[in-house]
Amino acid sequence: TTGATKSPADGVSSLGHVVESLGVPLTEVGALLVDGREVPFSHLPAAGESVAVRPVAHPQRVPGAPLRFLLDVHLGTLARRLRLLGVDTAYESTDIGDPALAARSAAEKRVMLSRDRGLLRRRELWAGAFVY
Repeated sequence: TTGATKSPADGVSSLGHVVESLGVPLTEVGALLVDGREVPFSHLPAAGESVAVRPVAHPQRVPGAPLRFLLDVHLGTLARRLRLLGVDTAYESTDIGDPALAARSAAEKRVMLSRDRGLLRRRELWAGAFVY
């Protein structure tokens, strides 16, 4: 979506934290621009700066092709369809919790697919994407 949102600069929170606090998982952010120049997620925003959040380019380039996926408990139908297409897809049919899913994603180098924005904010994830 597009639109402008004002957010105070506290001098402590990184731009990545500010973007996540507004509900955008960093796995969906392609670039952060401050006053027209690209900055890292760790940039500390200052008062008066104008920030543009660009979406990640699709299809997303992820190292380790062919890709392997991990789907959370809410995406059973998608998991079944991906498996029918021959895509390496792991699926948790019971809720094992966000920490365990993120750890499995990292340990097995799998792209986490989820509709849970909180899960996609976890730093342990190897890679992830929000399923619309």
